[in-house]
Amino acid sequence: MEEIKLINHKLLDTSSDQSLKSAAVFLLNTLADRIQSRQQKGMEEIEKLATAYGLILPKLYVKNGVAPRYQNPSLPHQTWSGRGRPPVWLVEAEARGEDREKFAIKNPNNVTES
Repeated sequence: MEEIKLINHKLLDTSSDQSLKSAAVFLLNTLADRIQSRQQKGMEEIEKLATAYGLILPKLYVKNGVAPRYQNPSLPHQTWSGRGRPPVWLVEAEARGEDREKFAIKNPNNVTES
């Protein structure tokens, strides 16, 4: 396996397990944000092309027929349907004492997109 240049091996050896877990969560969230951002840009391009050709597309953010019920106000493209395991951003907010309903989408048909 090729050595990863972004990792400081001395820092890894001296870091606590919790620090490494936090770093892993941060890296995974960063990667997920990048992927979602690319997907969002792609969806916007598709919608522009569809409009240019007079086509009407259904909202693409609804997955498996389930509209999102919760939205991260800091990163609006991060949503959750309320089914399955809650996303990290919501778990972290609740750990800080924030109420889940603070993140509820008031009008599920009008999700803020960025």
